[in-house]
Amino acid sequence: MSNLSALILSLFLISGCATTDKKLTVQKCTDVQSCAQNIMQRVREKSKWICDQKSTDKVVVVESSFTKLGEIVEMKLTSSSGDSEFDDAAFKAIESAAPLVELTMLNNKDFEEASVISFKFVGNAANK
Repeated sequence: MSNLSALILSLFLISGCATTDKKLTVQKCTDVQSCAQNIMQRVREKSKWICDQKSTDKVVVVESSFTKLGEIVEMKLTSSSGDSEFDDAAFKAIESAAPLVELTMLNNKDFEEASVISFKFVGNAANK
């Protein structure tokens, strides 16, 4: 796996407020990069942000490990935003996007490298 693909899968950046609860269809992916894009889009759509001043400039990082079936094994907070409600919203976004069926589409070697994902959630940016 290229360093670029490893970087893309190891740290997803999920920004802003989710504006829709529409049902997303999982698209087939053939490599780590396309699977990462599909996962990122689904988690972004599942995020339930507090779209007001409370989320301004908040950042939280959640490290998650998955089975080959895309089921969550463990999630842990690696960097808190300092706001438990915002941190909980990040956990809920990942939980509601699971199982990450894209992981089932990866070969065993790519899965081993992709089975642990750090999701970085960034709230609304302050107007500067």
